[in-house]
Amino acid sequence: MVNKFENVEYCVKQAAFYFDEMAKEKEDYDRVSYMFSAFAYGGRCIYFAVKHAGKAIPSFDTWFGALDAKLNSSGLDKFFVDARNTVTHEGHSPVLYGSTAGDIDGFVEHFFQVGHPNLPNPPEDGVLASSKDWLVELLSMVWECYTLAGPEIDPLQYATYADFCKLGYSLDKYCEEAGWPNLCDREAEVSNENRFDCVRDFLRGLDSERMVDAVFQRFLNKPRPYLT
Repeated sequence: MVNKFENVEYCVKQAAFYFDEMAKEKEDYDRVSYMFSAFAYGGRCIYFAVKHAGKAIPSFDTWFGALDAKLNSSGLDKFFVDARNTVTHEGHSPVLYGSTAGDIDGFVEHFFQVGHPNLPNPPEDGVLASSKDWLVELLSMVWECYTLAGPEIDPLQYATYADFCKLGYSLDKYCEEAGWPNLCDREAEVSNENRFDCVRDFLRGLDSERMVDAVFQRFLNKPRPYLT
C-alpha cells in the first residue's frame, strides 16, 4: 500500500512552499533572489520525481511522452530550467529589482536580467508572475498524470475493495497499516464494502490537507482527480 507518487507529491508541496516564501519577501531583493533559486530547484525536482516514479508505473511510457513534449515546448519551462542550471553551476541569480522614485509605499518590482548568455529570452512578466505561471505548467503536468494513470499511482484509486480481495488482504489490515485501526471497529456492523468506503472517505478527507489536493485547488482551481 505504497503511494507510488509520494515523492512527486512531496516535490509539489515543496515548490509551492518556496513560491509562497518568495512572495512573502517581495520587498527584500536578497531574500527574493535566494528563494527564487530554491523555487527553481524545487520546480525542477517535480519533473525529475515524475520521471523517477515512472520507472515503477507499467503504463508510463505510453502516455508520458506527450506530456513531456508539451512541457519541453514551453519557452517558460526552458527559461526556468536554464535559470536553475545557471544558479547551480555558476552561482548567478538572474533576479534584479527596481522601484519607482518617490513611491511612498516602497513598492519594489522584481524582474529577470536581460542579456545573460545562458538566458537570452527572459519572461517579460515579473519574477513572481512568471514563477506562478511555470508552477501552473508543472502542476498541470502532474494533474494529467493522475488523470491518465490514477489507479496505478494513487492509493485512493488503486486501493479498492476488489483489489484487496484479490491480494488476500483484510480491511482490518488496511486500517492497521493506514494508522487508524479503530476506524474499522466503529463500522463493524456494516458490510466490508461499506466499511472500506468509510475508511477511504476518511483518508480522502485527510489527504486533501496533507497531500496535493490543496495545492491543485489553489493553483489549478481543481482538486486531484478521483475515480467516481
